Amino acid sequence: MIALFILACTEIDVADNQVITAGEHFFDRPWPSDLRRNDGTLDLKGWPNEGSSILLDTFLELGETLTGFGNNAPIFHRFQKPLDISLLPTEQESIENKSTIFLINITAGSPRRGERVPISWEYYDEETQWLNEHTLSIAPTWGNPLDVDADYAVIITTDIAQRSDDFAQAFDEESDLYSYFSDVLDTLKILEIEPSTIAHATRFHTQNPVQEMVQIATTIKNQVSKPPLDQKVAFVRDLYQGKAYEGQLLIPLWQHGEKPYSTEGGGFRFDESGIPIMYDWEKTRFTLSVPEGEIPQEGWPIAIYSHGTGGSDRGFAASDRNTSPGAQFAKAGFVGIGISQPLHGDRNTGGSPELYSFNYLNPESGKSTFRQGAADQIYLSHLMAEHAHHFTTDDESPDIILNPNHIVYVGHSHGGEVGSMAIPFFPESLKTAVLSGTGGGISLALLYRKSDDFDFEIIMRNALAFDDDEDLSSFHPIVALVQLHAEVTDPLNYAPYWFRSEPWWDSHPISIYQTEGLLDESTPPISTEALSGSARSPIIDTPLQWLPTHELYNLFTEGTQIQGNVTAYDGSIQTAGLRQYEDEDHFVIFNSLRNARLYRLFLESSLEGLPILE
Repeated sequence: MIALFILACTEIDVADNQVITAGEHFFDRPWPSDLRRNDGTLDLKGWPNEGSSILLDTFLELGETLTGFGNNAPIFHRFQKPLDISLLPTEQESIENKSTIFLINITAGSPRRGERVPISWEYYDEETQWLNEHTLSIAPTWGNPLDVDADYAVIITTDIAQRSDDFAQAFDEESDLYSYFSDVLDTLKILEIEPSTIAHATRFHTQNPVQEMVQIATTIKNQVSKPPLDQKVAFVRDLYQGKAYEGQLLIPLWQHGEKPYSTEGGGFRFDESGIPIMYDWEKTRFTLSVPEGEIPQEGWPIAIYSHGTGGSDRGFAASDRNTSPGAQFAKAGFVGIGISQPLHGDRNTGGSPELYSFNYLNPESGKSTFRQGAADQIYLSHLMAEHAHHFTTDDESPDIILNPNHIVYVGHSHGGEVGSMAIPFFPESLKTAVLSGTGGGISLALLYRKSDDFDFEIIMRNALAFDDDEDLSSFHPIVALVQLHAEVTDPLNYAPYWFRSEPWWDSHPISIYQTEGLLDESTPPISTEALSGSARSPIIDTPLQWLPTHELYNLFTEGTQIQGNVTAYDGSIQTAGLRQYEDEDHFVIFNSLRNARLYRLFLESSLEGLPILE
């Protein structure tokens, strides 16, 4: 919780302070609010500094196509007078009955109705470039994304503010507001909360950021052809205990427009019934890493490797170092396979893969390129599961036959981000995944990713003409707008479906191993911890740093061998954990043989059953 401006040491009269519900400024009314939806879509007219930049207007225009509000974005209320911030709750207090403000699920018929979501907050007592004075911004504490397509309410009690005459109409059965707030009032009744203690309530409906990927994954699974890859592969190089080869495959491209989508295009398209429209088939290269030794009777188990930003399909099998992924796969007895990310490697048409992958300057592409990468991995995994692919070689080495019944996934950085979104859609034969240097929270990346002379915050400040003294945090309205727009591509919204929350599509739980280097400048450690919290994947070994979410849900596991430490939504037992390294950076699993060995043993143990974290 942060107070941006220290209030004078004067007594603040709670009984004389109300939530403002009308005025000329955009945030003179609570936002988000279902009262600010226009024909089912969001109404963003009057947003601060509207018309001041093309980028801002693009964000606003696209935002008005959304039918629901953010799952991780902040919520704004402005008060008539200075707020007594000493009365605002901690994260722990925000889910307790005594909290002066709370965020609650009010979805009728939902088993989670009445559930309080822990919140964090920031208070702006003075006017800024984007906000008026006395504005409170609250948000779900990182690692607690709001349910998709659900109704929520922010409740402000009379312990911190006074009920206004306008809001008093919500309790008048003759008022239109009474019907509008009925789900709020019914939920309060279920929780035995006295209506007289409520100063204000704001209700809003969340978007479903996962649904488009559900539609694409379902189409890939049921309708897109997945022919055998059988072909002669070309020798590339010798590896530590193996060899690397390359071949060709076709993958479905869902992004429409001309690459690299620098200023326009790059979005997905759906027909009137919601079926995704494929743009084209894209021919690309794949790389194989093949172990030495005799092929298992069932064929080689498969390790799909998904590389980081700036890499290519060859990266995991590009050296003879024994710490490389290709070497670790060989030691574990897996054939590795990888393709380049969208706009990378042989799929690059020029320009910076990093700039065009994140692409805050073209929101349509920015919210789709990572999802295209996720769709690539979904297609590749189902392709691997469809056939016992059979390759001959051009160097007279033994034929390579793959086992479609045992597949694992390893994603690093960019590859972990797309993997985080792909995991809930993997085939039944893929039940184990490793995520290295992977985080969630789009706004956290915007604020804290500062590596390779590529600073998203500076890009946004310059593009939107920020005042030099304007503080930028995850509670800021511009960051809220970016988060609102980018929820569809935020791993935080997909992580609950790894194993803790039951999806509405055909899926299965999966075991997960995450790694985090506390010196990581590419994936901010806080974003890795947020992803762990969202999945309810515990920190293993000695915790080095954590979020309130980890404390609230006791997400810590100790032990020399960890197996079956989490229970999934279907009652099955899975293995999950985040391991932290104090003096390591973004490349923790590549930096030492010990670190590489730990993820290798996790993969190797999956061949015998439920994987083990050593």
